[in-house]
Amino acid sequence: MFDKKNFSLIIPKPQEPLPKWVNITLIVCLALWLILGGAFFFLAHKVDYQKTQKKILDEQLTQLYSPEIKSMEEQINTIGQKINRFATVAREHKNSFRLFELLRYNCHPNVRFTSLNASFQEGNIILKGQTDTYLSLSQQIDILKKNPVINQVRVSDITLSREGKIDFQISFNVQPQIFTSPDVSVMPPLELLLR
Repeated sequence: MFDKKNFSLIIPKPQEPLPKWVNITLIVCLALWLILGGAFFFLAHKVDYQKTQKKILDEQLTQLYSPEIKSMEEQINTIGQKINRFATVAREHKNSFRLFELLRYNCHPNVRFTSLNASFQEGNIILKGQTDTYLSLSQQIDILKKNPVINQVRVSDITLSREGKIDFQISFNVQPQIFTSPDVSVMPPLELLLR
């Protein structure tokens, strides 16, 4: 007898088609794979090309780097070193004219200095001078003591000369910055100028 169950086993059923999204995903993945593979080979070719171009340019540069250029570079380096040394010397240069500016602004009109001994490194100044009266000598000492850039004013060797004038020696220290920095004022305090 004919059984329907056995009959369905002999004749195969038609296969169900795959959903469209699976096909689309497969196509997109294959396209991406082809694009990435193509990009890889393209970039690998570009890298090789750039390496060969670099070798060619390096060879051209070594040909251009002649002995004359080497000697010129050495000369430029030695000149640069000399300029750097000169810049160091210029930075450390002491402007001795600032001492005369200091003395010009801080001298009493009746005091005359006859000798000057200065050490610019430490800022030690020794002045020998002459004046007519003890009053002008004490005023000169006050002027020096009141200036903020002058420290440790000491008076010594006060004697009376044959002409009746007072000889003396004043020693003091100044801030060494006045010789290197034009910003440090050598002017006496304002109250001394207004007297």
